[in-house]
Amino acid sequence: MAGNLKVSHMIEALSTMLSAATARGTKSSVYLSEELSYVDAYLYIISVRLGKRLRVAREIDEALLVVSVPQLVMQPLVENAIEHAIAPRQRGELTIRAYREEDDLVLEAENDGEMAEGDLAATTTLLQWDESSGYTPKSGSLGIRNVNQRIKILYGAAYGLTIENTARKTTLARIRLPLIEAAGDGSAANDDV
Repeated sequence: MAGNLKVSHMIEALSTMLSAATARGTKSSVYLSEELSYVDAYLYIISVRLGKRLRVAREIDEALLVVSVPQLVMQPLVENAIEHAIAPRQRGELTIRAYREEDDLVLEAENDGEMAEGDLAATTTLLQWDESSGYTPKSGSLGIRNVNQRIKILYGAAYGLTIENTARKTTLARIRLPLIEAAGDGSAANDDV
């Protein structure tokens, strides 16, 4: 690598993503801080491609970094925003949020592109899809559907993923989860979630 810092960081980011993908079968939940590290690794890889044309803001309640979340639940939302809204324009803004709302944890990825009405309707159908509906989703859209279904299986119908256009002409992907406080001993996130 001849001291090339950019290559070293890229290998580290790819390693983080590979580690997350291969560990998914062994642990079902992680601390929010670990989940956000997967997001950061993905964003580093994308920033090499887009450079300063990608602006990312973070609004993260740091008190929530030790709550338990399903592994690889946030990174697919960020990837979806990049691939469908920002990459086609080769520039854009993305805001990542984590905050508490009553007894729930809310995770958001908001981008500065507005979805066309047809795409929004297709996304809504995809998020409501099950095998008995007769609808066959596109393979490129399965990530967000899988995230939504995993959340509903783990926590019930009151939780899950929504994607909508906002009054500010942005696209907002929002995950609602029950707020699961971490164990006070600093141990790893509960793998039974």
